[in-house]
Amino acid sequence: MISHILYFGWSIPPNSSLLYLEVFIMSAPVTTKDTQALIQTQIDKVLTQPLEQASTFLSSGVRIVDSSSPVRFPKLNGDTSTIGYVGEGELIPQDDISMSELSLMPSTMKSFKRIIPVTHEALRTASQDLSAIIQNALVSWMTAKVDAAMFGGTGDGKTEIKGILEQATEKTTAGGKMSIAVVRQALVQALKSHVNPASLKLFVAPDDFSALQNEADASGHGMLVPDATAGFGYKVAGVPIVVTDRLTNTSDSKPTGRAVLVDTTGLVVVRDIQRVEILKEALALSGQVGLSAAARFDVGILEPKKVIVIDGITR
Repeated sequence: MISHILYFGWSIPPNSSLLYLEVFIMSAPVTTKDTQALIQTQIDKVLTQPLEQASTFLSSGVRIVDSSSPVRFPKLNGDTSTIGYVGEGELIPQDDISMSELSLMPSTMKSFKRIIPVTHEALRTASQDLSAIIQNALVSWMTAKVDAAMFGGTGDGKTEIKGILEQATEKTTAGGKMSIAVVRQALVQALKSHVNPASLKLFVAPDDFSALQNEADASGHGMLVPDATAGFGYKVAGVPIVVTDRLTNTSDSKPTGRAVLVDTTGLVVVRDIQRVEILKEALALSGQVGLSAAARFDVGILEPKKVIVIDGITR
């Protein structure tokens, strides 16, 4: 009888060239459901959780749904009802609302895939834990790919990710360098759409953050001051600033920079971490082992009014 698996993982003992698969067991029947859950636990530990913490986009408060199949999200297109007061005993009018769907993670969506090979000599002579180093390299690579795609991906949304900068329909133009006045202009636009200002975040490129920092009043004092109540992070017009270099420029004949003012509750990410595997046989002829990972992602805007792109930024 197959025993129940308590732990499934891999390790590289010090001063060894061998990669070990660790399996601890006890006498009890094991089912496919059990093994899938255990393997998923290890994937969460190796990739899913570290990636969510390291990614600027995934850690911003967006809703994340795990699914390997297409997902449909209902959307309210807007409520323009003119129904007003209704008196006692009067007939309550009926009025339909306009609904639509947002479909994400089509079966045609491509994956981010990578194999990181390591030689047996490196494993044997390493003075540090190579498993942690390889994991960090994998997470860093995946983070860069995911953030770049989520913000500025120019895909069609069917085979490659279409980022929020390309999906957004609400926009405002800076017409010059990034400034506090430009941020306030975008904030006014959000408030007119009844977006909750407490949920807003401003994502800016490093150069544009520097421009905001350089703004000063008539006395020469900087107008951007660290907020001690928020871990000394920065706010502008009361909105927290998130600095990222994953914001792409416009794609017209004269590219300009972009920033984005977002209430992340209006975004949704579908995530499919397909596998994290140890490859021994495939690389054996070259004296190597490898860590293979594959994952799919998709992103959508549920409420367009909550995503305002600031374009036309010159630097």
